[in-house]
Amino acid sequence: RGEMFFSTGLSSSGHHEAKSSATGQMSSALGYRGWMMKVDGEGRLSPFASGFRSPAGIGMNASDELFITDNQGDWVASSYLGHVEADDFLGHPATLWDREAYGITSSTLNYQNVDQRVAKVPELREETFRAFRKRPAVWLIHGDLTNSPGNPSFCPPEGFGPFEAQAFIADISHRAIVRVALEKVGGQYQGAVFPFIRPLASASFSTAFDQEGRLWVGSVGRGWTTGDPMVEVITFDKRNAPFEMQRIELTESGFDIHFTQPMAAGQRARDQISIKRFHYLYWAEYGSDRQDYESVELQSLDLSSDRKVLSIGLRLEQNKVYEMDLGPIKSASGIELKNNFAYHTLNELLK
Repeated sequence: RGEMFFSTGLSSSGHHEAKSSATGQMSSALGYRGWMMKVDGEGRLSPFASGFRSPAGIGMNASDELFITDNQGDWVASSYLGHVEADDFLGHPATLWDREAYGITSSTLNYQNVDQRVAKVPELREETFRAFRKRPAVWLIHGDLTNSPGNPSFCPPEGFGPFEAQAFIADISHRAIVRVALEKVGGQYQGAVFPFIRPLASASFSTAFDQEGRLWVGSVGRGWTTGDPMVEVITFDKRNAPFEMQRIELTESGFDIHFTQPMAAGQRARDQISIKRFHYLYWAEYGSDRQDYESVELQSLDLSSDRKVLSIGLRLEQNKVYEMDLGPIKSASGIELKNNFAYHTLNELLK
């Protein structure tokens, strides 16, 4: 029936995490389409989380927390990185028919018999599943940064520069790697996504760090982007430290942008920085344009004494994406900030 199956290696708890997908118009052709499943040490399979549309990547951080990427489409406004915990529902309603509440379970329907039917398909009420949907941790911004993201790989403590614990995700359409810096606010993950390297030699899709801190990238010669199947290896040049936005932290009055090197003196940062915000629609249509896309007035701008933290004051709104363009900024050593824009997903405010 055209089923696809993806998985990672063993988790530290002794379980194997996996997810399944199916063909068709993102409907539930067979059981547990769009679910993440857990396999225990005895080989027993059990449902873990649901609500995935077309997931193409799964990964765990150093704390054994599970993350997944999903692709834009119906009920998925843009590709995203999501944090997944047991019993989570991340938004695609076709998976709900496999929940006990809807009655179409293995006890009433044998999914191995594709011709079996039920007398009545339970109704999915949007107001119900909209209320318990878990929001993406970070939107990966369809078009600007990603179109078809692969798995998240988390940077080890040593070997890859100042990016420990951050997620690196390849995108097949852009031939690019994006970088995600996460933080927990109100018990949930959110954070910023940055461009990292683009373009690569081919259609990059899968990533993995080795024990020496090198990032291996697997590419394919098919799909939306042409190129040859290949493996590329990205290493950190210890002799030439990069000038990047290392992370963006939420504050009560705005954001703190942390740099890997001090900013140069004498730059007119206030005149160069552009901040905008928007949100996406959660609906049955394919993807979503940016809604209520507007410029945000800077209320204050302060640089730390070591010139490595730029504090931005502005009026914050929950459940918005903040687009930050810093313009032509240079480091004290004269390096241009080439990756000078980022998108911060603000789900929760500090309380």
